[in-house]
Amino acid sequence: HDLDAPRKLFRSGNQIGKTWAGLAEVIHACLGTYRYALKPPPIEAWVVCTSYSQSVAIMRKFYELVPKSALTSRSSNSFDSRRGFGKDNPAVVFKNGSVLRFRTSSQGPEMLAGSTVDFIQIDEPPTPDIYRELDRRLMRNAGRLIMTLTPINKPCQWIKNLVEDGILAEVHARMTPDNFIPVGSTRPLCLPGGIPMDQAWIDEQRRITLKRFAPVLLDGEWETRTESPVFEAFSKSVHVTDWIPTKDVKL
Repeated sequence: HDLDAPRKLFRSGNQIGKTWAGLAEVIHACLGTYRYALKPPPIEAWVVCTSYSQSVAIMRKFYELVPKSALTSRSSNSFDSRRGFGKDNPAVVFKNGSVLRFRTSSQGPEMLAGSTVDFIQIDEPPTPDIYRELDRRLMRNAGRLIMTLTPINKPCQWIKNLVEDGILAEVHARMTPDNFIPVGSTRPLCLPGGIPMDQAWIDEQRRITLKRFAPVLLDGEWETRTESPVFEAFSKSVHVTDWIPTKDVKL
């Protein structure tokens, strides 16, 4: 994978940890410890969510990850577990001058226009209009864009096309035991109560998840599974024949 690509995608099922990984990249970019080519701090970064309620959960994850000593005292003390960093243009300021803003896409692309940004994380599938607008925000500073998502709840064929065209460099993580073992460890992550996220736990998730949605929800595949029969009225005795017409027929 071209991990130094200016546009990257981390695709997986639910609860693999893709949002945490994306936020870690954002924090490194703001701190100036990002591994790939990016201008040094201070920078302006955005984390773009679908709605304010979703952004509060992501703000909470960010606050758990970020070194509090790297933030200004005002930003460090402004977090509230119920409302994150606030509802009106929530943002945090790093001591090195970097600014991270939490934006939402629910009001449309017009609300995202006009700014010049250095680094953007999009969490969960956007619409093509939102992606287009955010991509333009990065042009002047040769900025970076990362997407972290499970391909569900919105049409994602256009994102798949970007991957196939080489515009998005992709990392795809399926629900396998190896993907629940942190780098540097030999043991899987555990749920509250000490339940390991191992093969037995994965097998149980596959057993209880609706089969139609399991490929996307568990493995981050692009498409759900087709249920059979697709057409309930289908009957082989009525709709299948070995007769081949010799002229055009009207169906």
